[in-house]
Amino acid sequence: MSQEQRSADHIRQKYGLEDRTIVDRMRENYAGYIFIIPTFVMFTLLFYIPMFRGSC
Repeated sequence: MSQEQRSADHIRQKYGLEDRTIVDRMRENYAGYIFIIPTFVMFTLLFYIPMFRGSC
């Protein structure tokens, strides 16, 4: 394969991917992040706080 065939632009074109950044994706899916962040925070607190308190 030549370098041209393996380029990022060629891969995007071959698979129909758009040239979007992570920030663009976050803007499009902000509602999902709003719902998942509190769940992640509570899981983290409920998991790690007892673990740290038990080790002291």
